[in-house]
Amino acid sequence: MKESMLHLYQRVISENCTNPCVLNAWLQGLDVMLHNCNFVKDWILADAYRKIIFCLRHNSLFVIKSAVELLSTLVLIEIHGTETKQMLDNSNTKLRDALRELWNNCKDDDVDIKLTCLQVLEKSMKKVDQLGSGQLYAGYEIFNKAYTVLEICDDSCCAERNQVMILLTECRCCMRHNEVMRLEALVYQLLQSGSIQTAMTLAQWLFLNCEEELSDQVIMKQIQFLTIQQTHKFDEQTCDSLGIQKAVIQEFLDKRKLEFPSLFLRQLELLVNFSRHKTVPLEQMELLLDVLEMLCSNRCPENSLVTVLFRKQQKIYLALVDTFGQIFRAKEDTFVPVMHSFILLCSDFLTHTQSCVVMEKTLKVMLVCLDYITKSDNEDTKELWLKVDIMLQHLFCQTKWEILDSVTEFLTDLLLHLKDQEAFPRRAAVKAIKLAYENKMFEDRTPEVFNVLCRMMSDLDWEVKCSCLDFWKAYLESIHSPDDQLPEYAQDISGSSRSCHLIDTDQLHSLVDSGCAKSLLKAVHDCDKKVQSKACHLISTIRRNHDAVFPRSQDAADDDVPVNSGSNKMCQLNVLSEIWALDLITLTVTSNQSTDQYDVNAEALLEDILISVKGLPEMSGADEEDNAIDCY
Repeated sequence: MKESMLHLYQRVISENCTNPCVLNAWLQGLDVMLHNCNFVKDWILADAYRKIIFCLRHNSLFVIKSAVELLSTLVLIEIHGTETKQMLDNSNTKLRDALRELWNNCKDDDVDIKLTCLQVLEKSMKKVDQLGSGQLYAGYEIFNKAYTVLEICDDSCCAERNQVMILLTECRCCMRHNEVMRLEALVYQLLQSGSIQTAMTLAQWLFLNCEEELSDQVIMKQIQFLTIQQTHKFDEQTCDSLGIQKAVIQEFLDKRKLEFPSLFLRQLELLVNFSRHKTVPLEQMELLLDVLEMLCSNRCPENSLVTVLFRKQQKIYLALVDTFGQIFRAKEDTFVPVMHSFILLCSDFLTHTQSCVVMEKTLKVMLVCLDYITKSDNEDTKELWLKVDIMLQHLFCQTKWEILDSVTEFLTDLLLHLKDQEAFPRRAAVKAIKLAYENKMFEDRTPEVFNVLCRMMSDLDWEVKCSCLDFWKAYLESIHSPDDQLPEYAQDISGSSRSCHLIDTDQLHSLVDSGCAKSLLKAVHDCDKKVQSKACHLISTIRRNHDAVFPRSQDAADDDVPVNSGSNKMCQLNVLSEIWALDLITLTVTSNQSTDQYDVNAEALLEDILISVKGLPEMSGADEEDNAIDCY
């Protein structure tokens, strides 16, 4: 009965009918009837194909679309009986003829129709695959037409592009080397025409599915060409393509484990160009920095990207640092996520460069960025400062550079205005200054640095103060003879007289001029036990080496000072007298006492706090207030 109705329905349409409404209604009706038939006779199927081809030649777009949809239905019809294989072959032949006819009639901008043709072909190939014949030919047919669709796809055809990628995956087994090379060439063509998104989607598909057949040079050129195309383009589409580019590079690096200095440099140029525009979206900056970081992490010792950068393209890197420094100062908190990536990159660069200029500029920008991050209470602050601390130690310990006054000036300025609660920046900066001093990096700026470190002894963080004492320990070692080293803090602190003759009179007076003596006097009365203990051991070290040069009594000291020596000499002797008047044994015992005593006797804790609040006799004004705040 259903077959008879279908036969009658076939007869309704005249071969000469051209009315688009009638043709479209006939196609849709036939589609419905075919869906409800369990099988279709060969002659009915042949007649349907003939009428579909007739409709495909029509100039009405919606008639053509209906005809293609009907083709899709015909492909999936269940075919039974002894004629199965013959009918299948005939159907495939007719199907290809119909699609070829459609393809020839389509205009270049008819992406929807051509994509529907591809879907029909893909269903046809699956059907052929089930019955074991004709798959290779159908695969080539799909590839050729998928290639054509990609040629006319622009970046606005997102759904169509994704569908083509699926179809290419279906026919991957039928693709030979020539087909892969055609797709590579198509990537260039799409890039040149401005279809960046489509080009990168295809490039990513090639990386994932045709890795063995792709050449390194081809991949390099594709990504570099993309970079050039993006240089003056700052929109959402560019950001999307950057995401694809990042995925492509990551995939490529993971699989190949190779390095491409020229690719790295091209990315760096792009980053510099982007950073000069204050309208650049934050996402783009992050993506580009991620790409740079990714490339750095994949370098090999024999062919380091960083080595190539500093050897051949140092100007590019310096331009990057200068530009980012300006951007960060202008935008501050907006660029905190980008700063995180940038600092990690800078630390990597600095461990490889031997250039004073590069080190100076990079450190400045890094510390500015860290200052901003500190103010923003970012969770990564501690991690970043620890990394900077390690990096600075590596730089100052491994390299003997000339004096870098500007870097030291920046570090000292940073110390004076940083007031973060966690104190990570100040700790790192003090350690960096100590390392710089040990490597004789700021001889011309020594008084200024000494003054800053004296002020840092009023810091509220005990680790900062201990780091300052470590600096003064290094200073004391520097004024000793080269063959003698200061003892460790845990050695004898009795202050007993020894004739070591390691410090002459001028050196002893320099302890006062530098601020070391005053810093120690302040630290020995500090409310933090660790600071007290460290100061006691340093003072003990000084007193163990004093006998040959410092008088034991104030009277003797006065006799040594000429009448016309001025107040400065007297001031020096007064400070030194205070150091020798300290009861070091009592102070050391107190500083080494366990805080457990306070659990038993709370009055002892209060008494210690009140004693510390009183501070030194010369304390007044701001110093006295800072000391009181620190104690409480």
